[in-house]
Amino acid sequence: MPRIGTEDYGAGMPIYENLVIGNFLYALGLKMGARLHGDLAPDLAVNLLQQCPLDIVLGDVLLTGLKAVALLEFKREANWKGRWKERSKLLKIEAFLKHPEFQELRDISRQIHFYVETRDILDPCFSRVLPYLDLGTDDRGRTLEELIEDLVSHASSAPVCIEACQLYLNLVCSSQGYSYHASPGLLVGVGAGGRIAFASVDDIRDLRNTLAAIQAHQITLAREMRDLRLRESISQIQSLRQSQTHRLGQSF
Repeated sequence: MPRIGTEDYGAGMPIYENLVIGNFLYALGLKMGARLHGDLAPDLAVNLLQQCPLDIVLGDVLLTGLKAVALLEFKREANWKGRWKERSKLLKIEAFLKHPEFQELRDISRQIHFYVETRDILDPCFSRVLPYLDLGTDDRGRTLEELIEDLVSHASSAPVCIEACQLYLNLVCSSQGYSYHASPGLLVGVGAGGRIAFASVDDIRDLRNTLAAIQAHQITLAREMRDLRLRESISQIQSLRQSQTHRLGQSF
């Protein structure tokens, strides 16, 4: 009778997409925290859409910030059925992009829409990240680690064109021919004293709405941080005065 936990499966066991996505999001948070120079990290709405209604019309992950937007699709190299579905989705997107009024969105697509393909073996070729428009090619593209570096860098750089990003997300949804409703989401930030603070977003597909929620969240957290510093300053002044009074009393 085999003993539980003693099996040696060797290399090549499935590393499923949800495991990759979970570790990707955790690594993204770690990297943002490591680059933090002020009190507040760049706010980013992180929306995991896998197995949700928007998974079909958008993708697995949608990241939205004041200076960065990214739509990501994750697939195992061994998942032939899933890869075929993505190529079918790409054909529909390409058909829309051929229309004259949408051709300028091709550049936006390459900036914000990514296809992440991973293998079941952790070697130097474990991952490849391509613009979604190039998912049918054999290009190696970037690694997942390089994508994380770029996303963190963009989150603190010049703002993206939100209007163009919104038009592209609308195009992706429309190209798939599905009806959809508003999809609420959550924001997370770090407030005074390291407190985790959540805030709601009415519809994650509405970038302007999301950015307004982010800005309101930033104001709230900044106010908390200011109030905390004020209380700390008052406490320090009071302690200093008590210490001075004590020393004066001892001198007499």
